[in-house]
Amino acid sequence: MNATDYLQEAYAKVPGIGQGNRWYDLPYSVINFLLGRRARKFIPRPVRAGLNYFINQLLQFNVHERNIARSRDDPLHNISVSSDERVSMPVVWVIELFPPSHISDLARAIERHSWDKGRARYRPGESNQEILERSRAGRGWVWWQIGDIAAEGSPGVPGRTMRQELPTEFSNIEIHGLQIGEGLTAVLAQFRLSATALRHLDDVWHADHEPQLVWKEGRLHPEDRYWAGLRRTQEARRSVHRKARSWLRREMPGVFARNSQCQPLTDLLLLDRFDPFAESEIDQNFSSALRALGLSRFNVNPITCSNIPGLMLEKVDTGLCATFKDEKAWTLWGQRKSIAESVGDTSAYSDGIDGAITYVLGEALREFLALLAIADLLEFLDAKYAELRDKSRTRHGRFRGRRLRELREDFLTLSLDVSSLTRDIESFNARTWRHENDIRFTLNTSARLARALREAGKKEPDPIDLVDRWRAQYTLRARELAAIDKDYREVLSTVASLGTSIDTIKVSRIAIWVSLASLLVALVTLLVADIKPDAPLLALWQWISSALHVDR
Repeated sequence: MNATDYLQEAYAKVPGIGQGNRWYDLPYSVINFLLGRRARKFIPRPVRAGLNYFINQLLQFNVHERNIARSRDDPLHNISVSSDERVSMPVVWVIELFPPSHISDLARAIERHSWDKGRARYRPGESNQEILERSRAGRGWVWWQIGDIAAEGSPGVPGRTMRQELPTEFSNIEIHGLQIGEGLTAVLAQFRLSATALRHLDDVWHADHEPQLVWKEGRLHPEDRYWAGLRRTQEARRSVHRKARSWLRREMPGVFARNSQCQPLTDLLLLDRFDPFAESEIDQNFSSALRALGLSRFNVNPITCSNIPGLMLEKVDTGLCATFKDEKAWTLWGQRKSIAESVGDTSAYSDGIDGAITYVLGEALREFLALLAIADLLEFLDAKYAELRDKSRTRHGRFRGRRLRELREDFLTLSLDVSSLTRDIESFNARTWRHENDIRFTLNTSARLARALREAGKKEPDPIDLVDRWRAQYTLRARELAAIDKDYREVLSTVASLGTSIDTIKVSRIAIWVSLASLLVALVTLLVADIKPDAPLLALWQWISSALHVDR
């Protein structure tokens, strides 16, 4: 059966609106008549607008009823996942950055928590605060463990793991500090999911999703089984992201949290059967199932890992996966068996294959995740400067005290952060040593596109090392921001000086008028005062009067 046959079958079961005796047919017919050519000229425009809105809402109920009646065999309106295919998300990484303007937030967070007790591997008596200070002075660790927290009732390493009440989605949270240059500190939180949370995403993925009427953006949206499955599965994954971000925002707020930005996030998705590196084409139905997980770009320009051949990297496309909205998220994913073979012997890990993969990736991803966070920080600073540029006329057109304080805050935050960030990125990229397990990612041409290029007699593009490309791009972008900041400060400093001069002139004018008013008040006081006959002022006045009389 083709798509046209499925559509005709659905309309046979549920005719169009106004063609039956359903509850919405009569209101639709009446409103449709009122909006017709003859009757509409007697109805005011605002009333017609309201009737148009109402009739569109009625149409959604008809579409929703037809979605319910559609066949479950219709591949365009359903998602189905085979029972032998499973997915798990064992870990989520969230990163927060602390430039100079926010380092006091990190110091307060470290002081507030007692996570030092679980750091037995470091030198005795060295606290997190001392490590942070030495690292930012260029004499400390490049990365160190800030804390290791286990949920109540979860297994942990004695002497290293602390117990704390955590969200039910997580069994363990490891927090590491990473020093980038001397002025930028990154905090990387690794969230391991609990057994219940591990099953939840897969359960939602395999569930039978019925059509829904969803209220958003001021109107009803009918979702068939396909769109309901997409939204609910993505919401199940996104809910874990939100809990992880919320915990880090509450416990250790940095530049992203303080500015109401989503912290950079990466998660791991492991599939039991499907291997994205297989040469065979995937069918449309399973492609839709992968899109429900938020995987939609791997067959366009796949990003692969040279260290772990079975691993693929993908950024969530918010255009195709609208549930994630503007929340930036990256995914590491692949077939569990293939990734495990790349990792090596997993028998030494007590929590199985997923735990082994999580441990290896947690060690190898730190600097790469820091690169992703730097990209988001540069994008935020770029947007901030654009906002300052566009609003400079309204903010600084009249230099009052409050405006001057805002200008000072801009100097202390943006200018200080940008000047430090430029040096930190160059220092970070100039390091000649690398951790032996540091992960490397390569941008490749998809198998389908490569085959098309070969058939057309064209050469396949060479793979691109993303890490090297991003390092070069971020260095250049940081320098551009530093130049923008310099120009911005020079212009606003000049304007501030002119504003101060104008205010000085205004104050001088006010002082002159105040002096004249004081003189007038003094004269009036003398006129009404009781002056003695022998007062010098009275003698002077009599002498002036007599002189004027003689002249006459």
